[in-house]
Amino acid sequence: MSVRTDYAEQVRAFLIERFNSVVVIAFDRNVFDDAQVDAVLLLASDDDDMGMRLLRVHDAAALDTLDLDHDRYLVAREVFRARRQGRKGKAA
Repeated sequence: MSVRTDYAEQVRAFLIERFNSVVVIAFDRNVFDDAQVDAVLLLASDDDDMGMRLLRVHDAAALDTLDLDHDRYLVAREVFRARRQGRKGKAA
């Protein structure tokens, strides 16, 4: 599943509706040698209200030093909140 393509909009919409915090981590290099598709990590929870974050790392080893709380990963936070508020308003 690629979260960057148009056909993934429904998946993104579901995640934004359902969870307060969504982190999608994509890799520049293959994570699995035999995989024929790109791997992504999807971390979704209601543990915080950090919004949707799309991160790109070089390879799996980069996960050891990844800081999800760093400000540079919060670029999409306000967009996430606006979308979430817009959808809740339509449902009312």
